[in-house]
Amino acid sequence: MCGRKVTRNTRNTQGNENGEAPNFVEMMRLMTEEMTNQTANHNAPPPPPPVGNVDGHIPQGDGAQDAWLNLLEKFVRLKPPSFEGSTNSLVVDKWKEDIKKIFIAMRCTPVQRQQLAVFQLSGEARNWWKNASIGLDENTLTYAAFCERFYTRYFPAIVRHKKIKEFVDLEQVKPMLVDDYLDKYISLQCLYISWYPMNTSQLGSLRMV
Repeated sequence: MCGRKVTRNTRNTQGNENGEAPNFVEMMRLMTEEMTNQTANHNAPPPPPPVGNVDGHIPQGDGAQDAWLNLLEKFVRLKPPSFEGSTNSLVVDKWKEDIKKIFIAMRCTPVQRQQLAVFQLSGEARNWWKNASIGLDENTLTYAAFCERFYTRYFPAIVRHKKIKEFVDLEQVKPMLVDDYLDKYISLQCLYISWYPMNTSQLGSLRMV
């Protein structure tokens, strides 16, 4: 790693007291670090980051990587749901809310939320993100920035508009049982607030009956 002081293990590189052969892997590692330091001194670009999560981005540095692995281990223990891709707004919203509860419990930072959410993508969703994340730095990308792209892909504008209209016009529908009305109201309200947080002022036009 660039700028890091190389500490040689003379026991491995020069053979031990019993005459065993040097550790070949350790020798190659030390030689690689030495070459990297020499290259850095000539203002060459740094080597690419090591492969970590599904898209090859992890926190840099040994300490940061250990912290990431510890965080990931705790996250997996809570059995977070995976997301394979869906245009069903209820399915998308359920995944988002289920994983959000884990983020809150773990007190994840915005960047950690993004990285852990990406880790749970699979199938079509994983392939989508590989293309959508081109040119992005996932070591600094926030969860809000991820969600903006995620919503655009899995909650298309035409579906958003339909759901918003359904929510705003709810009080004009034919009479229904109070429990059914409340269930539908709460379901649509959750979707409305989730996808349109800047438009919650419109909620004031609705009346509970």
